Amino acid sequence: MAKAERGFYAEALADYDEALRLDPNDQLTTDYRAQARARLAAEARATANVNADLRAGPGTDHAIVGSVRRGDRVHPVARSHGGDWLQLDSGHWIYASFVDNIPTELATLPAQTMDMPLPGRTLSVSNAAMCAVLAEGALRCWGIWASNPLDVPTGLFMAVSAGNYHACGIRTDGTLDCWGRNEAGQLEAPPGRFRGVATGASHSCGVRTDGTLHCWGDNRYGQTDVPAGDFRAVDASHNYACGVRTDGALLCWGRLAPALADLPAGSYLTLATTGSHACVVRTDGTLLCWGDNAYGQTEAPPGQFQAVAVSGYHACGIRLDHTVACWGRDAHGRTQAPAEPFAAIATGPVHTCGMRIDGRIRCWGWGYAQAPAGQFRAVAAGGEHTCLLRPEGTVACWGEDTDGQTRAPAEPFTAMASGTAHTCGLRPGGSVRCWGRNHVGQLEVPPGAFQSIAAAVSHNCGVRTDGTLACWGLNDTGQTDAPAGTFTVVSMGAFHGCGLGTDGLARCWGDSRYGQADPPAEPFMALAAGGYHTCGLRGEGSVRCWGRDDDGQAQAPPGPFQALSAGRLHTCGLRTDGTLHCWGDNRLGQLHAPAGTFTSLSAGQYHTCALRTDGTVHCWRSDKVHN
Repeated sequence: MAKAERGFYAEALADYDEALRLDPNDQLTTDYRAQARARLAAEARATANVNADLRAGPGTDHAIVGSVRRGDRVHPVARSHGGDWLQLDSGHWIYASFVDNIPTELATLPAQTMDMPLPGRTLSVSNAAMCAVLAEGALRCWGIWASNPLDVPTGLFMAVSAGNYHACGIRTDGTLDCWGRNEAGQLEAPPGRFRGVATGASHSCGVRTDGTLHCWGDNRYGQTDVPAGDFRAVDASHNYACGVRTDGALLCWGRLAPALADLPAGSYLTLATTGSHACVVRTDGTLLCWGDNAYGQTEAPPGQFQAVAVSGYHACGIRLDHTVACWGRDAHGRTQAPAEPFAAIATGPVHTCGMRIDGRIRCWGWGYAQAPAGQFRAVAAGGEHTCLLRPEGTVACWGEDTDGQTRAPAEPFTAMASGTAHTCGLRPGGSVRCWGRNHVGQLEVPPGAFQSIAAAVSHNCGVRTDGTLACWGLNDTGQTDAPAGTFTVVSMGAFHGCGLGTDGLARCWGDSRYGQADPPAEPFMALAAGGYHTCGLRGEGSVRCWGRDDDGQAQAPPGPFQALSAGRLHTCGLRTDGTLHCWGDNRLGQLHAPAGTFTSLSAGQYHTCALRTDGTVHCWRSDKVHN
C-alpha cells in the first residue's frame, strides 16, 4: 500500500511494515497490525447523536475546544476513570452519552495524556503505550493497547517498562509486577528482588539485585535462554534481548535482525535495542550504534552520554549535562528535543518523551508538533508538513522532513504551494524554486515567469505571466499534460489538475476514474482539486463539487464562501464572514475547524491550516499540529 493511501495510521503501520521487512516471521507484529486495523474500523462506526461540545479534558470544568454535529463520525480511544467521558483521537473529550456505537474495548486514561503536569521518576514508551513512575511512586500509564485496557496495578514502584502488549514494574521492595497480555507467559515474573526490568514483544527480562539475569515468556527464538554471568543492564526487543555484563561485555540472544548480528566489541555501561538497530553507552560515556541506518539512526553524535533510547527509525541520548540529542528520522519533529534538562528519555515509533530533572514529562514528535510562532500572510499544507510565508517573504516550515521538505531556502518568496513531500515557492521576479523530494522531477522547474503555482502528490503546475500553463513532475496519469489556452488559476489534485480559463470555465486533465477531471460546463471564480474530487466556487459564493464522494467530500454545504481548499478526502471553505466550514472524511478530525475569523486556508492530505485575521496560524487534525 502506498504511503499516501495509508491514511490516519500511516506512520505506525510504516514502522510495523519495516519490522516485518526485517523479520517477516514476527507474528506479534503481524497480529498488532491486524488488530490495529480492526480497532480503527470499529471506531469508524461511532457517531455523535446530538450536536455536542468537545472539551480539553473530561468533565464540564474544562474549556470548550471544539464541537461535533449530530451524525459526525467520532473516534474514541479512551474512557475517563468514571467511564462517563470519552477521549477522541483528536485529544478532545466528549460526554459518553452523546456518542452511539462506542467501541467496547477502550483504555482507561487519566485526564492528562500528553504533557503530564505531575512530577515523576522514570518513564517508558512502547509502540502503543506510555508508562511513568510518579514522584510518590504511583504508576500512571496512557495510550492504547490493541487487546487489553491499561489495568495498571496499585502500590508504589521505582521502575517500569512498557512493551507492545504488556508492561512490568519494579515495586519499591524490589519485587516484580506485570500486567497486560499473557499468551506466552510474559507476565509470570519470577520471585526475587530486582533492580532492572525490560519488556519485549512477548517476553520479559529482569536483572536481580545480585546481578543475575532472568527472562520469561515467549521462547520460540531462544529469547529467554539467558547466557551465564552477572549483568549490570538488560534490554528486550521484538524477538531477542541483550545485556551488558558486569565486566562491560555485550551479549545478545534470541532472533536478531541480520543488521544487528555483528555485535561490537568493547566495554559498555548500558544499552537500548529495537527491531532494526541498537545503541550502547561505552564506559567512557561515548555512544556506539549499529544496525539499520536508512535514516541515519546509527550515526550517534559525539560527546559523553549517560543514557540512550532507540526506536525503529530514530534515537535519543542524554548528555552528562542533562541536555538531549536526537538523531535519525525526523518526521513530525520526533528528533527535535526541547532545550531543557532531562533525567530520563524514552522513544516510541513516532515520538519521544523525556522526564525533566524537575520530574515533569515532556513529549515531542507525532501528536506533539507545533507551528512556529509569529504572524504570517500565507500558509501551504502538504502531506505531513506545512509551510508559512512571513510578512517579509521568508518561509518557515515544520512537520515531516525526511526529504528536506521543511528546509526552505533563505530567500524571499511571494507565494508557495506544498505537495506530499515537497514545496515550491514563487520568487518576486516570477521564477519558481522547489525543495524536498525529487524522485520524479517535481523540483525541476521549467523556465519562465509565473504568476501562480500549485503542487500535488509528486507534480506541480503553474500559470505563466502570459496565462499559459506549465506542469512538471510525475506524469503517469497525464497529470502534467496541461491543455493549451490561457488561464487565471490552477489547482492540483492527487493525480489530476484543473485550471480556470480566462472565460471562467474549468478545464481539467489527468486521472478521472471518479469523474474528478470532468467539470460541469458553468463558470466558476475559483477551483480546489482534492485527492479524487474537485470543487468550484461560483460567483455568488455557492460551491459545486464533482468526483469521488464516498466520505461526503463532494457534498458542499450552502454558502456563501469566498475561498476553498481540498485535501485528499475532505474539503474546507472560508465563508464570506471569515468563519470556516469543512466537509468529508473526519477520521483524523479534519472537519473540526476552529472557531473565529480567518483570512485564508490550505488543506493538506489529512490536515488543514488557516490564518487568523491577526496573522497567526491554526492547524487541526488528530496529531494536534496546532497554533
